[in-house]
Amino acid sequence: MVLSISHSHPIQFHHHPYVKILNLCMDKRAYHQARMVHEHLNANGFYSNLHIKMKLVILYCKAGDMKSAREVFDEMRERSVVSWTALLFGYARNGYAEEAAKMFLGMRRAGVNANQFTYASTLSVCTSLMALRYGLQIQGCIHKSWFVDHSFVQCALIELHSKCGKMENACNIFGMMLIEDLVSWNSMIGALAIRGSSNDAIVMFRLMFGDGMTPDRFTLASVLMAYARSKNLSTVM
Repeated sequence: MVLSISHSHPIQFHHHPYVKILNLCMDKRAYHQARMVHEHLNANGFYSNLHIKMKLVILYCKAGDMKSAREVFDEMRERSVVSWTALLFGYARNGYAEEAAKMFLGMRRAGVNANQFTYASTLSVCTSLMALRYGLQIQGCIHKSWFVDHSFVQCALIELHSKCGKMENACNIFGMMLIEDLVSWNSMIGALAIRGSSNDAIVMFRLMFGDGMTPDRFTLASVLMAYARSKNLSTVM
């Protein structure tokens, strides 16, 4: 109702109602209606608002329409770390790993400092490309930043090293974590199970359980994989 009224009647709203409408479109995955709102914004002079453009970038990324997301991003007068990271994450999530890597390089050339979300997303890109050398450069940047102890950054590092065959590095990163939460335990158990270290994954699961952590479905899936691959029946039992 609101969408149809706003599209057919050029009423001059403040940008906040538009943000709420775009949020509703994202929640309902109503991407066709979101494009109608985008057109209405153009017609009514609110398209220049940075909050609106940021919301449109996120929306188009979630819709998988990276062409439109990039067009909106390129039209932004100011680009914060949030807008850079949103587009980078959008590329990574939609399978454009190389474009995501270019976004990180472009962001650094623009003098924008990465945050923990940027680093985690970029490390995921390196993992998907199996680009350990580039990932190590990112890791060097992380160690010079404030985000070296962030759990999901460290989990992304564990995934990078384990999938690139550097399990010892992954174990060292896990061992140096200040706080071992469920996500980090899952990352380590999953890495061990996938890399064929089934017995180590089972031992890690027992340590996690002894540490008072409650496993979730991701933990159990990794442990079941480890049990299935284990040739040591006494360990399984």
